[in-house]
Amino acid sequence: MATRLVGFDWDGTLAKMPVNSSWGMIDRTLGCTAATKALEGKYIRSEIDYVEWCRLCVEVYKRFGLTENILRGIVEKNLTLHKGALETISELRSRGIKVGIISGGVYNLYEYASDRFGLSVDYANFAGRLEFDNRGTLVNGEYKEDDYDGKLRVLNAYCKKAKATLGETLYVGDSHNDIPVFRATTGIAFSSDSDELKRCAKHIIEGDDLREILKYVD
Repeated sequence: MATRLVGFDWDGTLAKMPVNSSWGMIDRTLGCTAATKALEGKYIRSEIDYVEWCRLCVEVYKRFGLTENILRGIVEKNLTLHKGALETISELRSRGIKVGIISGGVYNLYEYASDRFGLSVDYANFAGRLEFDNRGTLVNGEYKEDDYDGKLRVLNAYCKKAKATLGETLYVGDSHNDIPVFRATTGIAFSSDSDELKRCAKHIIEGDDLREILKYVD
């Protein structure tokens, strides 16, 4: 069956960073990892949902003084794209294949990276988006339940919009939160250290060159 849609995870898949999580990058930069780890424990124990976890993390970021300049600095100093990312997306789109991103991470980092590297996709859906005032001070955020099963809901909606089926969709990810999507599509585990994800993958790429996925695109 011909591929009509390719979806990518962002953190650790398209984006290469020392910590494979947008939230984790912010935590490390601000020095607030202990506070956010406590919140993560509540989420893992199902005491709070993903949206509430995002909201509470942002409250921590306010206390630790996150600004727009600090967030942009994370991209400038610590975030690059994986090898071959731009070429892969360009090739897919030249074939008429829709390309998108579904991430449980922070939209702002993608936005800044897109401007810096000239990245362009057909759709981008992120669980969190931070809002700053005209002085660059963090004031609020927008949050969506778009991680784990939420990723599959987003993909289903975009498949309808793109007039593609899940059977015509290839999804590239690196983490266990991509498992629900892998189970519904042709999943490619890219540079992943998750054995559970690899067991759900149709294909596994151990290297760090995204152009390797093109051999699996019909």
